[in-house]
Amino acid sequence: MATLMNPQVDFVFKNIFGSEKHPKVLISLLNAIFGFTNDSPKRIVKVKIDNPTIHKEYLEDKYSVLDIKATVNDGEIVNIEMQIKNQYNMKERSLYYLSKIFESQLETREIYTNLKRCVVICIMNFNMFNELDNRFHRSFLFKDTVTAEVLSNLMELHYIELPKIKNLKFEPNINDLLTDWLLFLTNPESEVISMLKKKVPEIKEAISILDILSKDKEAREIYQKRQFAILNNNTNLAGAKAEGKAEGIAEGKAEGIAEGITKGEQKEKRDTAKAMLQRGLSDEMIHEITKLSFEEIKQLRSSK
Repeated sequence: MATLMNPQVDFVFKNIFGSEKHPKVLISLLNAIFGFTNDSPKRIVKVKIDNPTIHKEYLEDKYSVLDIKATVNDGEIVNIEMQIKNQYNMKERSLYYLSKIFESQLETREIYTNLKRCVVICIMNFNMFNELDNRFHRSFLFKDTVTAEVLSNLMELHYIELPKIKNLKFEPNINDLLTDWLLFLTNPESEVISMLKKKVPEIKEAISILDILSKDKEAREIYQKRQFAILNNNTNLAGAKAEGKAEGIAEGKAEGIAEGITKGEQKEKRDTAKAMLQRGLSDEMIHEITKLSFEEIKQLRSSK
């Protein structure tokens, strides 16, 4: 039996949850995230994957995001992103995605009162919030800062931190579908998942998809390339910092070490800005995420 691929790698995650052939898997995950039970009037019963195709050029692009965009029930829009490594810009990026998805509705609906709820869900294999806080799932709405009165539920953000799942003890008598799904993402080959397959048919289906994908030679080659692209992105900054530190040590100067680290960080920011320019993002958004000056961004844009 082939070793199962890591479902946290975005290529694998999208094949499992973003497949038009297996809508029940995504429906189950979304209901778990939103806390909708079988008798909930808001329960998701149908889903349409809006971006089912995985384009080849995205797979080898270390800056690309293989997200899942879906329309559920009566037109609500959901965007799900799986991030295996910390890029230190998740908050800013998720806010940007949410605003763009919300804005895109005006092209077709035009009337503000017809706008539907838009949700961005970020599942992360790193902790973005306080590590001492064991809450692994957080959701955010627009609220009054004094009374906590909700202004609107039309825009919603969810963040799920997988490392905090490892602190939980599995109890098979607890009916927590979200925990079940996160345990699958954390370790699909564990004994716990073998038990969950009998309890949750959608998890059984997800394991079957993952098993078939893991045995596919072409898919495994793509999987390895995607892993390399992600690893390459995350080692760039570390390598630049290490190089700068080595130069500083060779010179025997503490300031040389600090200067080398700073240069490495600046290079990473410029690389990120170049990738964002290629995707047509505005100077304002690039400045907000990378903290590069507008003059630096202008120079990068003119050198494209």
